Amino acid sequence: MKTVCISEVGDGSYTVKLETEDPTGAETETAGEPYPTLEEALAAVPAMFGATEPAAPEMEGEAEFVAGFKQARGGEGQGY
Repeated sequence: MKTVCISEVGDGSYTVKLETEDPTGAETETAGEPYPTLEEALAAVPAMFGATEPAAPEMEGEAEFVAGFKQARGGEGQGY
């Protein structure tokens, strides 16, 4: 089992730790570098679970565009 822990450091940065439990039940911890923002810490998580490519940062206005596009198509999962 893998668990990710994001902690805020006193200076306002964030650390991301991956805790894994091996077959014997022992836990190991891998700590990463401190991240200046919570968004950057969250973006580092997929790679810790083995994702090969980090998620691309969202462009300004992208969420609104995608929401409008989905609404015009009839909602999530709806097609013509």
